[in-house]
Amino acid sequence: MNTPALAMRDNIVQLEALILAAPQLDVPLEHRFLPGVYVRSAACIPAGTIFTSRIHKSEHFCFIVSGELTLATEEGSERIVGPCFIHAMPGTKRAAVCHTDVCWINIHPNPTNETDVSRIEDLLVTDDFEDPELLAIIERVRAIA
Repeated sequence: MNTPALAMRDNIVQLEALILAAPQLDVPLEHRFLPGVYVRSAACIPAGTIFTSRIHKSEHFCFIVSGELTLATEEGSERIVGPCFIHAMPGTKRAAVCHTDVCWINIHPNPTNETDVSRIEDLLVTDDFEDPELLAIIERVRAIA
């Protein structure tokens, strides 16, 4: 990974530490299931919210149904206005600032048809960029590309 990408990753991790030290906002999540698919939605992330994601282990889609936010990843930052979708790759961690209320939906693969959300999270996300499972997934994706 190049130096600017590592610096951006470090910035996101440092921002997350600051966010976790502050009072936390509880944004209700809705969980839906179809055969092979897990849908996670935040119907309304309030304007002014700053948040980070966990590190994703799967390729998936994020849909910004409505709202406006600035989204940062290792690739840089971008102001996004919904409706739009994002093709997210394994190893992605995001930081976001909501300029307006935002409706966000993630569509994840769920090949085991798991319905226990905590188990799904164990399958789909990690908190460690050096997680061996994550690194293996990234290598498989690179081999295909």
